[in-house]
Amino acid sequence: MKYRIYSLLFITVSLFITSCHSGGTSVVDAEISAFGRYADSIDMARIVDTFHSMKNDADTCTASDKEVLLRYHNAEGDDAPLWFSRDGMSNDAEAILSFIRNEVHLAGLDSCAFFIPQIEEDMNIVRSLEFDTLGLDINDVLPRLDFNLSRAYMRFITGFRYGFMRPDILFNRMEYVPDTDDKVFRRLYDHVVETPDLDSLMKVMASEKRVKTLHDAVPVDKAYRALRKEMQNVPDSVRLALTLNMERLRWRIVPRLDSLGNRIVPDTDTLGRHILVNLPSQQLWAICPDSILSMRICYGGKEHKSPMLSSVISYMQVNPEWIVPQNIVKSDFLSHAGDSAYFARNDYFVISRSTGDTLKPSSVTREEMEDGIVRIAQHRGKDNSLGRIIFRFANNYGIYLHDTNNHRAFNYVHRSISHGCIRIERPYEMALFMLHDISERRLDRLRISIDMEPESDWGKKWVEEHEDEPHPIMLLNYQDVSPHIPLRIVYFTAYPNPETNVVEYYEDAYGYDEVIANELKPWLSKY
Repeated sequence: MKYRIYSLLFITVSLFITSCHSGGTSVVDAEISAFGRYADSIDMARIVDTFHSMKNDADTCTASDKEVLLRYHNAEGDDAPLWFSRDGMSNDAEAILSFIRNEVHLAGLDSCAFFIPQIEEDMNIVRSLEFDTLGLDINDVLPRLDFNLSRAYMRFITGFRYGFMRPDILFNRMEYVPDTDDKVFRRLYDHVVETPDLDSLMKVMASEKRVKTLHDAVPVDKAYRALRKEMQNVPDSVRLALTLNMERLRWRIVPRLDSLGNRIVPDTDTLGRHILVNLPSQQLWAICPDSILSMRICYGGKEHKSPMLSSVISYMQVNPEWIVPQNIVKSDFLSHAGDSAYFARNDYFVISRSTGDTLKPSSVTREEMEDGIVRIAQHRGKDNSLGRIIFRFANNYGIYLHDTNNHRAFNYVHRSISHGCIRIERPYEMALFMLHDISERRLDRLRISIDMEPESDWGKKWVEEHEDEPHPIMLLNYQDVSPHIPLRIVYFTAYPNPETNVVEYYEDAYGYDEVIANELKPWLSKY
């Protein structure tokens, strides 16, 4: 009798449990799911079909959008979604949306370009579970939300980490080299930049590392942080300038390596020194860990733009001769062919390339100058266009930092007047910056060579004994710079002054801001 009672009780309980599981998702599952009673309505097969039919907007589609779309077109089963499961939205979805929204705003970019309004709308629906109220089906909202979150994530991580444009392509296909028969593009940006590995980033997005990787995408550069902070306190009229310069700071330059794998251009030398030249600011900063030397510069005019590059200063020359580059001969000298007075007035001389003989300027024809049969040079000394000191660094342009025989130019408001070289206001101080351990005697050899008063007893005695020595005096002609000092020539129209850390704004002399703004148009906020 007792056995029959237990058997009936077991059968009754079994039937009750079976009835509770007879509708797809169990009552227990519905109670623990963040989707509540709508968990029963989730149809993963239908969601996967929706993923397979997703499309990108052809007008605004990016490379990362295409990778995301391919991933969803190939997705299958319960693993198809990246941001939700039957239990609810992933724990990091809200945090990722919040981070993207905040950084996009602080970068002056358009939230619509990252699908943020649509994502927020769908997230609010999911949060409030108002599907029935709004006449929506959870199987339509969730796949759209998942797809847009993935596109937003990939757009953000590729754009903020690597930049939203390719400067090496844009600037190096912008204008042609003048005075050439063949159409050859002028190389204005002498860097190779990193580009995103989309396949790797797609795998990261599906992993536990996706939050950290997203945060790491935002540049940590001191200048970027300064512009980002500035963005919070400026009127709309200034935001665009900050946005464009924040983009410049995203470009990740691929370091050039020597045969041993060492960087050819480190951030600083072994003493913590480096030199920064910002063309729009018309300023140079020679930076040490405990001090900064600043000075005005003159730089390339619009027809002879100074390039953006990085190198290391390896040596300096005192009282250099100027061998006039052939492009300058063609642009500035042909009209003076045979004009002896012009050559004498400017201290130029002419040399035959074949024999090395010095020729009379009056005998040199325009054709010989144009064809490069002769070489034009300028004598050493105070009247030389390179001035008294030149600082050499390896580059593809034949440019350098140098003194000038026209120091009045540093008082000009607009100083984009050179053929590409950087003329510096304080060459002697620059030499002292570079030659940190030079002996007093060698320093006096430099002073005497550039007609400065010596300071050592040896130097003063030498001057007394050589009072009639012809100038320029060549006590020092060549000086190695060791360790070599990194140099960066950059172009920022908004940048924190290295001396004050205050963000300053500069005139866009080359018109590059407009070029970048046009390239970034799909991403920019509508101020």
